[in-house]
Amino acid sequence: MTVINRREFLEALATLGIGSSIEPIFASSPRDVLQSVGSYGPGRIENEYSLFLPGEREALRTPPSVRSVLDGKLIANHDGQSLHMRTGDQLNGWWLLAIINIKNKATAVFEKTVTHRGTIVLVTESDGVIATILKQIGKWSNIRPRQTNTPHGVTFHRASQFEPDTPDRLAQYILNSNEDPCYENVGALGPEYIGWTLVANEEAGPRASLYLDGSGTSRQIAELAPVSDELTPMSAAVHRSGALWAPDEAGPVFDPINMSSAGQYAPQIYEYLPGYSKRTLLGGCLPVANVAVWNPTHGAGYEVMVLLPPGKDAKPIARLRHLVPKDFPALLQSDIDETKKDPDLTLFASLKGDLPSVITEDGQTYLQTYWNGSADEFYSALAEIWKRWDEFHKRGMQVEIPDTWLLEAAQAGLTLSRCSYRGLEPSYQIGEGEYTAFRRPADCATGKDCDEVAFSDALFPVAHYEFVWAHQLWNHINEADRYFQHYLDHYILPSGDFLYNTQDQVEAPLNIGVFLANSARSYFYGRDLPAFEKRLPILERMIRLAIDRYEYSKITFREGDRRRGLIWGSPEADLGSPRYDRPDDHPYYYQNAVWIWRGLHEHAKVLRQASEDSGRSDFAVSAEHYGAIAQEMRTLVESSIATTRSLSNAEMKAAGITPFRTDDTDRQVAHLTSYENHRFMEDWFLADWGDPALDLGHLKHRDLSGRRALGIPLSEPSQTSNFMAHGSLSVLIRQDDYRPFLLMLYALACYTADSGNRYSPEDAFIPGGHPLEGSSSGWSAVVNSTLQTTLGLRWLLCYEETDLDICHLQKAAPKHWFSEGMAISVKNCPTRFGMISWSTNAVAEREWEISIDIPKGFSADLVIHIHPDDGGPLRKTSRGILAPNKIILGRDSFRGDAESVTLRAS
Repeated sequence: MTVINRREFLEALATLGIGSSIEPIFASSPRDVLQSVGSYGPGRIENEYSLFLPGEREALRTPPSVRSVLDGKLIANHDGQSLHMRTGDQLNGWWLLAIINIKNKATAVFEKTVTHRGTIVLVTESDGVIATILKQIGKWSNIRPRQTNTPHGVTFHRASQFEPDTPDRLAQYILNSNEDPCYENVGALGPEYIGWTLVANEEAGPRASLYLDGSGTSRQIAELAPVSDELTPMSAAVHRSGALWAPDEAGPVFDPINMSSAGQYAPQIYEYLPGYSKRTLLGGCLPVANVAVWNPTHGAGYEVMVLLPPGKDAKPIARLRHLVPKDFPALLQSDIDETKKDPDLTLFASLKGDLPSVITEDGQTYLQTYWNGSADEFYSALAEIWKRWDEFHKRGMQVEIPDTWLLEAAQAGLTLSRCSYRGLEPSYQIGEGEYTAFRRPADCATGKDCDEVAFSDALFPVAHYEFVWAHQLWNHINEADRYFQHYLDHYILPSGDFLYNTQDQVEAPLNIGVFLANSARSYFYGRDLPAFEKRLPILERMIRLAIDRYEYSKITFREGDRRRGLIWGSPEADLGSPRYDRPDDHPYYYQNAVWIWRGLHEHAKVLRQASEDSGRSDFAVSAEHYGAIAQEMRTLVESSIATTRSLSNAEMKAAGITPFRTDDTDRQVAHLTSYENHRFMEDWFLADWGDPALDLGHLKHRDLSGRRALGIPLSEPSQTSNFMAHGSLSVLIRQDDYRPFLLMLYALACYTADSGNRYSPEDAFIPGGHPLEGSSSGWSAVVNSTLQTTLGLRWLLCYEETDLDICHLQKAAPKHWFSEGMAISVKNCPTRFGMISWSTNAVAEREWEISIDIPKGFSADLVIHIHPDDGGPLRKTSRGILAPNKIILGRDSFRGDAESVTLRAS
C-alpha cells in the first residue's frame, strides 16, 4: 500500500482541477493557515508557458538533418529514418514548412509541437541547425484560461474597498508557507491579465505596429493604419482622447477568421471564448505575435503568427493555421479534396498570398495559408528578426536560470521597449495607444516654438531613465549611451529643464538626479570617457537648474525652517503644469530633495573616477565642489526630516510612518493617497537615502492603509499603478529577507502583465484585467511597466549596494533554484567594480559548486547567496567566510589580477 502525505494529496487533486473544493484538514479558516508558518504548501498550478512533459524538451532539441536540398525537395534524416520530403511533409512529427535561401544557402524550416510547447528550427546541409525558435504554444486542445488552485480558501479577487489596518493576507499566505514565491504558487491565486500581443520592429514605430487581441484579431482600424507620425496640435488632441484609435470601428487590419476559408464557411466554430487563447511572443521575447485559440464547444481552433519585417515602411506578414473538425461542412471537405488534385480550380485560388496547404496529423486536417506575403517571405523575415534579437541579447548579459519564463519576461521588456521607440526617438507607449502621440519641431532644443509640443507623452522622463537604466543593467552600455545622448541633445532645454515640462504637465525635478545617477552608472560600467565628456555640458545645465532651486530655499527660508535646503517643484506630472510651477505652488517633497542629493553625490563620485582615469584636474575640482554641495544638502534634509517627525502627531509617531513633505505632521495613519503610494514613496525608495527606518516607515504606512495586495502597491482597491513599481523592488531587494522581493516580482509578472505576451498597462485592474477596461490611459501598455521584470531579475541575480562596496550574487534567488540538478549561470554582468561572470551548480543534494570570474582590480566584497531547498543553513565552504545562507569573499582575498575562483559549499 502506497501512502502519500497531505500536500501530495492536495497537489494530485489540483492536477485534476478539483483541489480548490477540498477543505484542508489542518486549518479551519484562512486566518489559521496564515498563522501556521512553514507548515503548509500553498496551492500550485503548472506554468504552461514553459512546461515540458518528460522527454519533450529532448525531443525538440533533435530536429532532422538534411541533404540534397534542390528544387523544393530534400532528404531528411532523423532517428535512423531517411525520407524524401516536400513542403508539407512530416518526419517523426517534424513538419517541413518551407525551403528558403539565407546567404545563398538553401535552408529548411521545420516545426514540431508537443503538449504545451513547440519549436521552429532552420537547418542547412553544411551547418546543421542555425536557428532554434521556441514556441510557447503546443497542442491547441490544451489551451484554457489560467487555472486557480486555492485549497486553503485564500484567493485573489477584485476588492470593492480598501481595508485599513489589515495585513496583506495574500502575501502572508505565500510568505508563511514552506515554499518560496514562484509562478506556480503566486499565479494559482487568481485569474491572469489578458492583454494584447505586439507586432513591431525598431524602425517603424508604434503607429505602424499591430496589436492582436485575445482572438488574434488586430485592434487597428484598417483605413487609419498606419498613420503618419507628424500630427497637428488638433489631431494630437483628438488622438489623446482616443478618437483616432477606437478599435475596429472600420474593421480590423487583420482578422484570422474572416481571412480564412475555413472561418468563412463556419465562423461560429472558431468563436473566441474569453480566456481560451494562448497569447505569446514567438521565441519568448521576439516582437512576433504567436496566438492560438481553442473553442472547446466545437473542438476547433486556429493559430496565427504575425511579424513585421525590418524597415520603416514594412508591411506585416502572417501565417494562419486552422483545424478542420471531422464534422465540418462537406462542401469544404470537397474543396480540400479538389485542392489536393488541382489547387488552381478551387476557391482557394482567390486568396491573397500562397494557396493554402492541407496538413494531416494524428487524423486531424489543418489548412495553412499566409497573409500579405508568401511562406518564403514569412520565414525569411522571421530568420532575420530572430538573428537580430539573438545577437542583441548575446551582446549583453547572458543568463541561464531554472525559470526560463521569468528570463524571457526580462528580455521581452527590452525588446518591446526598443520596438516602441522610433530608432532613437523615445516613447512612453508600448505599441499603439493613448500615449503614442509625439512631435518634435526641429528647433525645439533651442527653445523656439516649444509650445507646439503639446501632448508629447513620448518624452516622459521617467520612461526614458528606466529604459536607459534597464539597458545598463543588462550590459548594453553603448546602446544605452546612444539613447541617453539623443535625449539629452534634443529634449533638454538651454535652461537645463526637460522639454516635457513645456507641455500641459510638469514632471518632478527629481528626474535631474536620476539622469545624473544614470550617467554615473554608465561611466562606472563602461569607462567610456568620450561618451561621458560628450554629455557633461548638458548635465551641467541640468545641475545648474537643480542647484538654483536649492539655493532659493537656502536664501528664502531661515535656519530651522523645514523647507530650507529642499527643492521646490511638482512631485508628479499629473499634479503640475507650466502655469503651476513656481516655488510656492507645491509643498516641499522629500523625494525631490533626496534624489537631487543622490544625483549630485553620484556625479561627484564619477568625476573623481574620471579625473583619475584621464588626469584631468578640472574633473577633480568639480568633484570637490559638487561633493561639498551634496554633503551640505544631506545635512539640511536630515535635519528637516528629523524635525518633521518630531512634530508629527502621536498616532504617526506610534506607527513609525515616514513623512512625504515638510508639512506632513498631522494625519490618520490609515490615510494614504494613491499618488503617495504609487509614486512619491517609490521615488523615495529609488533614491536609496540610506536610512532603513525611513524606508520601513513608508512600507508600514502602505500596510496600515490597506494599499497592498500580494506585495503590489494599489492605487485603487482593485487597481495598481505599477509604472513605478521598480521603486518597491529596489527597497525590497535591500532587505535581509529576500522573499517579499521575490513575491512582488512574480506578482507583477503574473497579474499586472499578460503572462504570455508581457502586455503591461500603466494602471492594471487586478486580478483578471484586460485592455478597454477603465480609462484608455489606464489600460495602455507603457515602457515603465513592461520593464519591471527586466530590472527585477537583474537585481535578483546581482545587486550592488549603493553606498557600500558590496556586490550580492543571487540575493533573491528562490530556494528551488538550488535543488539538486539546478543551475544558475550569468556571464558578462556589469558592476561598478568590474564585469563579473559566475555559475552555481547544485551538484548533489545540499552541495553546490560556484565558479566566478573575477576581473582585474575588483574592489568590492562579494556576497554569494545560497538558499537550500530544505530551508536549513549552510554548513561549510571551501573558501570565504560562512554565514547561514551566504558566503562572503572579502575584497582583500582577490589578488588584484583577473582570476577564476571555484569553491564548494554544503
